[in-house]
Amino acid sequence: MKIISNELKKHIKDYLVANQTDPMLIVDMKWVMRATKNIFVDELLMHTRGNQTKAAGIAGMNRGTLRTIYNSKDACE
Repeated sequence: MKIISNELKKHIKDYLVANQTDPMLIVDMKWVMRATKNIFVDELLMHTRGNQTKAAGIAGMNRGTLRTIYNSKDACE
């Protein structure tokens, strides 16, 4: 888990450095949370062979939240 955490930190830091010409400007990174949630939910659903209740249980969320994330994916792509 530490490896994934370190890789994610590195990618976020690299993105911030590459896109931040002025340290006082705020870089819009809302896409990171959306993308991360979408990937997470997709992987859970593949692991559980589409069983939303099991996927939500593994993630520690209710099935409605999982469905909301999954259904919002179309609007983000």
